[in-house]
Amino acid sequence: MKFLAEYLPRIRTVVITIESPKEVHVKGLEPESVELANDQGARYVIELPHRVVIDSSQNSFQSYKDYKTLRLRAVEDKGDRDLYKNRSLNFMMQVVPQRWMKRDLLGEEFQLRCKDCESCVLAKKDCVQINEMPSEFWAELMDYWHCHKPASSDGMRVDRYAKLSPLPGELLVGNSFFLISSSWPGNQLSFEGDNTACSKCSSVLGCLSTDNLYKINKWNLGLVRNGRKEVYPPEHFVISALLDLLNADGARKIKLKCQDSSQHLLLWIFAVGLQVTLPLGNRVSNCMKVYYKEEKVDESAINASKVQNIEELAVPAIAFSSFIEKLKTAHQQLPAVVKKMDNWSLGFVEYS
Repeated sequence: MKFLAEYLPRIRTVVITIESPKEVHVKGLEPESVELANDQGARYVIELPHRVVIDSSQNSFQSYKDYKTLRLRAVEDKGDRDLYKNRSLNFMMQVVPQRWMKRDLLGEEFQLRCKDCESCVLAKKDCVQINEMPSEFWAELMDYWHCHKPASSDGMRVDRYAKLSPLPGELLVGNSFFLISSSWPGNQLSFEGDNTACSKCSSVLGCLSTDNLYKINKWNLGLVRNGRKEVYPPEHFVISALLDLLNADGARKIKLKCQDSSQHLLLWIFAVGLQVTLPLGNRVSNCMKVYYKEEKVDESAINASKVQNIEELAVPAIAFSSFIEKLKTAHQQLPAVVKKMDNWSLGFVEYS
C-alpha cells in the first residue's frame, strides 16, 4: 500500500492519500496514528505527522477511482499559530537545517574525525575560539557589499571587512563546512596546495577558499561527542543553499547543477518545514516539498527562465547525488495521484 500523510498547518488539517489494490477502511483512530484494515482482516497502522482531534464523524474515506483520501482535524499548537500567523517572523530562516553549529560544539568535548580512517583531525581542545559564519554565501555577500559600499578615505577601516581573518586556533562554522587557516595547531591535518587532507590516510577533506582559508566539508567528517558518532547528510548542503536562495531572492524555481558533470535538475521549491509520513519511514517533522524535472533544458526553457526568475545553483557531486537519491526514494513511495503535477515529479527531502 502506498500513501502520503501530510499536515497542513494553515488549515489545521492532516490529509491522508492512499493507493491500495484492496478495499480499506478505518479500524481505529488515535491522536497520533490511524489503523486501517482491509476486507481480509489485514491491518496497517499509519503514524500521523501531527496530532489530530478524535472525531467519529471523520472516520471514513472519500473514495475516488484509483485512490482514497481521509481528512482529519489537527490539534492546533500554540507554536504553530505563532509561527505561521506572525508576519514579523521569518519562517524560512527558522527551518534552515543546522547541525554541528557553534551552540552544539561549545557545551561539551568533541572530536571531528576523518570519515575514512576515523582518526581525529579536529578537537575542542584545539579550538581557541569557535564562531559562526554569517552565511554560506559569504564571498558573494562581500562582493555585493564592495560594489555598494559607502565612499571612505580610510582604506584600512574598509578593507578589514573585505575578507575573513580568523585568529590562530579559531574555528569558523558554516551550515555545511568549517573554515580554518593553514596555521591551525597540531599535525592531524596536512595543507598542500589547494587541498587540506587527513594526515593519517591522506583523504582530502576540503579545499582552499577565496579568502585563503581552508574549507572542510562537514560530510567528510564524523562528529563524536558523549561517546556517540554523528554523520552529516550531504543533501543538507543542497537544502541550505536552496533556502539561502529562497530567503535572499525569493527564488522558488532553481536549476540545480553538478559541479563535476553535466547533470542537472530543474527544481520547484513548493513548501518547506513540512510534517509528513511516508510508507518506508516514520513521520518526518521537518522536510522540503520539491517538484522536479529531469529532462534536458532546451533553449526555450533557458530563455523562459529569464522571465520566470529561475536561479542556477552548482553543488558538489556527492551533495547532488545524495539530494537526488532522497527525492527519488520518496517519489517511489507516493500514490500515483500525487506523484506528478503536469510534467513535474514530486519528492520530499528531510532535514530535521
